[in-house]
Amino acid sequence: MTKIEIMIIMEDIEYGKAIGGYLARNAPEFAIRIIGISQTNEGKVKGCRYILVDEAFKDEFQEFKLDKSRIIVFISEPPTEKTADPEMRENRIFKYDSAPVILRELRYICSLNAGAKYHVKNQRPVEYAGFCSGGSGTGKTVVSIGLARDISKRYGKKVLYLNYEDFPSTKAYFIEALDGSRTISDFLYYIFRERSNSCPVLPSSFMFKDRLQVHGFYPEEGSNELKSLSLMELERFLDYLEENEDFEYVFIDFSGAINEESLYLLGKCRIAYLIGDETAVSALKNRTYYEYVKSRGGETMTNKIVNIINKGSNDSAANGSRLRIMEDDGSFYAKSNITQISISGVFGDGIKAIGDRLVKGEMKAEVSFETGGGEIDHLPKQMLKGISNA
Repeated sequence: MTKIEIMIIMEDIEYGKAIGGYLARNAPEFAIRIIGISQTNEGKVKGCRYILVDEAFKDEFQEFKLDKSRIIVFISEPPTEKTADPEMRENRIFKYDSAPVILRELRYICSLNAGAKYHVKNQRPVEYAGFCSGGSGTGKTVVSIGLARDISKRYGKKVLYLNYEDFPSTKAYFIEALDGSRTISDFLYYIFRERSNSCPVLPSSFMFKDRLQVHGFYPEEGSNELKSLSLMELERFLDYLEENEDFEYVFIDFSGAINEESLYLLGKCRIAYLIGDETAVSALKNRTYYEYVKSRGGETMTNKIVNIINKGSNDSAANGSRLRIMEDDGSFYAKSNITQISISGVFGDGIKAIGDRLVKGEMKAEVSFETGGGEIDHLPKQMLKGISNA
């Protein structure tokens, strides 16, 4: 792989070494060189397409900008009235941002200015897992996020949470998702626009990362633009993700609707968790969902499905599904209008049991449409009729 030469030129050489060391460790596509301001000359920067330089010395570097093949990126202090202008920020990195943010911004700049396709080819296979439910209110989203955080924390897995609901709830659970200036809509625009082949971008430039290192796209306000993609566009979207990032797992949070596009995504999954609770309505809806998937995709699809009972009770813990997450209101609380999810309590115990089986490859298709009192088929037919007509 041909590396991108990046020269860091700083008066504060210790800062240059610190940020250069982080980039060298975390961005294998970059070849980093570091020199002090006093050492700068044409010979030193020869061969470097990208030059990161302290903005205080902007005037001294005007001559280097005459070479149109070079990209000068200024490292500046926190935004001033002048540098807050979006057009002025295009080739600026703010000095006191966190190192991961600086890396993300630099990758974004490199992507926009690349003359040929720029990416780090992912060398490891991606495992997809789906999270489905025939009805709302079963905890599908919190289970998917909790499991993503669990395998990221305990196993060091790199996980992408991908919301495929009609109206994404990402901002309700990730405080990091609130301040994104580049959303998934912007990403889709870049990869599908006419010039995409000559002006590629890295997906991570449009993503946040939470405190347990789970990644997700910054959502757009309103409806989910992923839902508007055609089958061919979805395929291209996922191919682009796999080629340009190195996620080990992609968790897809499905909506309740089933169409050709959602069946395609379900087909990508090695495992699909069908989340329900102990109510008769949840059991019936999930069985209906299961049967419909079977009618559309056959056993190839249903053989991926694993039933999870969420919000289980102690009375039914010994019955039915082996994958049961006990009810635990204490693991969820509101802070700054965000629902915080703890995986250190009873809820987390259930999540960890699922995480262990997923990572160790011990997860197998397992379906049981049960209520607190047993299989739904054991309910009186009159009750089933009443539920189905509701």
